[in-house]
Formats: sequence, C-alpha cells, structure tokens
Amino acid sequence: MELVTDSNGKKKFKLTDEKKVQILHYDLGWEKMEDMSANVILQALMDISEEDIVKAAKKTADELTTQEHGAIAMDLLEQCIGKEAFKSLPDSEAQLLHLFIFVGCGAHKSLNAFWYGVVKMCETWNGQKS
Repeated sequence: MELVTDSNGKKKFKLTDEKKVQILHYDLGWEKMEDMSANVILQALMDISEEDIVKAAKKTADELTTQEHGAIAMDLLEQCIGKEAFKSLPDSEAQLLHLFIFVGCGAHKSLNAFWYGVVKMCETWNGQKS
C-alpha cells in the first residue's frame, strides 16, 4: 500500500476535483449537443486544432490511429461545448451544480484519502516518540 503523505493527499484531492469538473463539462457538452444542428457541431469540430488533439493524446500525431484521433476530437468537442454551457449558466445555478458534483460525487472519498493520510502520519509520529 502506498504511503499517503500530506502532499500526496492534496494532489489526489486536486486530481479528483479536476476529474469531476471534466465529467461535468462532458455531460453538459453532450446535453447541449443534442439541441445543436449538425452543421454547428461540425463547425465546432473543425475548430479543434491538430495541436489540441496531439496535446490531449500525449502522443505524436504519427502515433495516433484514425480512430484515436476521432475519439479525442469528440472528447475535446464535448469539453469545449460543456465549458461554454457551464459559463452560460446563471451564477447561482453554476455554484449549486459545482457544489453537487463536488459534495455529492464521491467527495467523501477525496476527503477520506486525505484523512487516512493524516491518521497514518499521526501513528508514525506517535510510534517514533515511544
């Protein structure tokens, strides 16, 4: 089992928060795309640069298969549209949605990971004192 340190706990907490926001953007993007025309979606897809796709893939353009390229482009499209949809929400609705995603979507796991790290650290310190 990996030793959970304060910095690891904070890093994991940040990563889970980022992942939750990413999922929120995907969901909002998908929902928004259902109301968009095919032409608007295609235009938005064409606006995604090759550089963005390669950066998201963490591979070179030559290493990407056509299937991977298309899947990454769609993910980026959903993210982009979702971010815009989130920005267009009234502040009160955006705050509630973010609160629900953070608190209602496994935040206890994020907090427990940090808490268990603190408990282990205290046990280690107490063991060294005796």
